[in-house]
Amino acid sequence: MKSVTLEDMGLPKKKVFRDVAAVCIIFLVGAAFFRFLFWPTPQLLVTPDFGRSDAWHFSYPTKYALWDSLHNTHTLPVWSRYPGGGFPFLGEGQTGMFYLPNLIISSLSPTPVIAYNLSLVLTVIILGWGVYLWLRRLGVSTLSGLYAALTLMLSGLVMTELPHITLLQGFSLLPWIMWAAAGLANGTSFRNIAILALFISQAMFTGFPQAVFISLLFAAGYFLWHLGKPVRSVSGIWPFLFAVLLGALGSLVQILPSYEFLKASAVPAGFSPEAATYFSFPFKHLITFLSPFFLGNPKYGTYPAFSAFDGSIFWENTGYIGIAPLLLALWFVLALRKNRLFPFLAGSFLASLLLMTGSHSPLYFLYTIWPFSLFRVPSRFIWIFTLSLLTGAAFALTALEREKGPLRRFFPVVVTVILSVQLVLLARTWSGYQLYGPATVWLARPAIFATIESGERVLSIGNDITHNQVFIPSGWNDPSVYLSLRQMPVPDSNLIWKTETDGVYAGRFLLRQSVGSDMLRQSLDTSLSGIATVSALSQKLMNLYSVGTVFSTLPLSGGSLTPVATTSGVPEITSYRNPEALPEAYIAARPVTVTTVQEAAAALKAGSFVPGTSVLLEKSVSVASSPATARLSITRPSDTKTVVVVSGNPRTDILVLNDTYYPGWQATIDGKPTQILAANIRFRAVILPPGSHTVTFTYAPQTLPAGAALTLIGLIIMVIGAVSPPVSPWRGSGQKAQLPGRRP
Repeated sequence: MKSVTLEDMGLPKKKVFRDVAAVCIIFLVGAAFFRFLFWPTPQLLVTPDFGRSDAWHFSYPTKYALWDSLHNTHTLPVWSRYPGGGFPFLGEGQTGMFYLPNLIISSLSPTPVIAYNLSLVLTVIILGWGVYLWLRRLGVSTLSGLYAALTLMLSGLVMTELPHITLLQGFSLLPWIMWAAAGLANGTSFRNIAILALFISQAMFTGFPQAVFISLLFAAGYFLWHLGKPVRSVSGIWPFLFAVLLGALGSLVQILPSYEFLKASAVPAGFSPEAATYFSFPFKHLITFLSPFFLGNPKYGTYPAFSAFDGSIFWENTGYIGIAPLLLALWFVLALRKNRLFPFLAGSFLASLLLMTGSHSPLYFLYTIWPFSLFRVPSRFIWIFTLSLLTGAAFALTALEREKGPLRRFFPVVVTVILSVQLVLLARTWSGYQLYGPATVWLARPAIFATIESGERVLSIGNDITHNQVFIPSGWNDPSVYLSLRQMPVPDSNLIWKTETDGVYAGRFLLRQSVGSDMLRQSLDTSLSGIATVSALSQKLMNLYSVGTVFSTLPLSGGSLTPVATTSGVPEITSYRNPEALPEAYIAARPVTVTTVQEAAAALKAGSFVPGTSVLLEKSVSVASSPATARLSITRPSDTKTVVVVSGNPRTDILVLNDTYYPGWQATIDGKPTQILAANIRFRAVILPPGSHTVTFTYAPQTLPAGAALTLIGLIIMVIGAVSPPVSPWRGSGQKAQLPGRRP
């Protein structure tokens, strides 16, 4: 069996030591830049965003959930009971539980902080390696490839997105997909198909499908350009399409649950054109390629809020790579238009510019069409825009290196100096931008959490208002307020301390959870300056949703809440007790049949609806209407299993479990399957016969074993193909073509 050679990878044998050295340099630069995350004391990235911190409230907690599950239960966190009454992490996807680096690092790291920081650093290094190998395959020189790789690693594109590790992991495989697509274009063999499919499947496993979509568009563009005349050779595109299908087969264990989640989400058909294009790149933001903080710096609160800037967000729009790469890219356009790759780079540059500008572009109509409508933030096409610029710069640098003349022998020294200056400038630009804090301080369990009783949920009020009062005008130059606000169990930081919250924070939200949570938050009047008013409806909903404790940065008035404890510091956080909250499981005797969200909302507001006695159901049932007398006890052996023991139930009743209603949950009564009904819009219920019973709820989605079996088949095919001889099923052999842009 023929093994993969360095020459097959686009690495010249005579210069292998240079490529190995370049790969090592990329690793060392990444490790050196992020050394402070580990030494002298571990640090956590906690940079705030609008209303909360994506780093603290989402990125770290989801990766913590993976580490915690692997180490403590030896399972994957397919479902968590802590946010929103239960949430399908597998379906939402951004935990990235099947992504190989996540699995390896989380399994081997002794602490979740080390696992998270290693994942972050390795993601940036993987991106650099991918850029270098892709450019080398296109034919650029070693120094030019290294220059482009290190520049992108320390660019604004990467440094501003560090709080969004899932996004970075998805886009870190963009150059690897391009590298594999270039290999497939150069030699149509089953091995090259399998290698491309492997990278596509791993990209899907990162949990950021928009990055996969953008990467495949870029790769497909390259492949079609390489064909030259796709109309004449229709079969030419099939190897690429087959690789995409094989990659999809190898990631069905993630795709099937994600599709199930999408159908249950608030936007199953995709976003509206307004929502899909809201976070677009304004043309005037191009000035930040010359000066990253020309329009303001969010760290100091000088960058406009996105609501005041056409939806523009600094960390989605800043692709600063320094002046030198821009000058090299300009020279590539002016002097190297005969380069074979010029038409492709020019096309990708223009297309990405028009796509990332979204609502400001003549191509805005594309965001009304599937699959563009599935995603928000058109600005993310800036990854193609920036990578096209750097590729042109790398070719320009290579052309200069190959120019004949007396200075040719000094060129490596000149490039090394330029590269060093470039790295120093980029490092100085971004070294103080993000907010980091000592891990031990941020992860210490807040003392006020002692007021939370077992089996009840927590509602946080006012944290986003207080957060933005500091964030918008002042940024995060002073971290003291954010350190104080961490004592609020705001989703999903509540995962760190295993507290149950009424809300959830995710890339997409479930429709049923959103309707219930939005109704509760809209009923809380926070329009009065510095005060939150608990209305009769909000009190009823808190009771219904098992909210036993309320944390608030604002004084509360109205309702049945009583203050229990208050933190010191700024802002003060007060814990309130709600004595009327329902337990997580109870028996209801008065069913109310509803068929629409509007009917459900109206029924909940009606005075005849009594939490604990009444229950909204979406099908008609016949039960006794007298008060229940049965005794209940609830245990949770795991996040995916809940057992309710019912004693002394005299008649047929409705058992309500205040956990999220979602496909994949199954119920049994004394071991016999029974139907789960949607209760009160977002929860679960079963019809309970007379007598004493054991009711077991188990999360066992059919999409998981089916997807795992199909993924295993795809993985076997890809691995066998990746190590097989380069035989082409289309052309009969795997002969290599001349690499575009490389001199014979």
